[in-house]
Amino acid sequence: HLGVTSATSSNLMDDYEEGTWTPVSTFLASDPSSGTTSGTGVYTKIGDLVTCFFGINNCHSSGASGDAIINGLPFASASNASLALYSETMRASAINMPDDGDGSYLVVEVRDGESRIRIMAVKDDTADNATALSPSDFNSGVTDLFGTLTYKV
Repeated sequence: HLGVTSATSSNLMDDYEEGTWTPVSTFLASDPSSGTTSGTGVYTKIGDLVTCFFGINNCHSSGASGDAIINGLPFASASNASLALYSETMRASAINMPDDGDGSYLVVEVRDGESRIRIMAVKDDTADNATALSPSDFNSGVTDLFGTLTYKV
């Protein structure tokens, strides 16, 4: 029970889960010619909120096409038109950032009802302020991805 002395159902935390998941780095239109790259991940689910942590080393991109994605989330995100995506920052190494000189940073994004993460570059002071990474933004076999994301299910 959540910090109360009465045992009512509204104070009972009865939906808690911890586990592992396998994040897979690939691209929306086609996989890299050398195959996808798997990493490691853990998650905690409390009620309808899931927090995921992931790390993927030496991501492949040669021969791939489309937007950069990470497949394998442990749960699909909620279908909720009023909150169409969930986004948090991430860290990457050996990425060619699409920067117009004003600065940019990476975010991970889960859209409404999806089970995958999109990797986006947010650019400062541009009309198109969020752009999906593509295979040319990766250094194939060298790029590492690390992140955290909390989303509703």
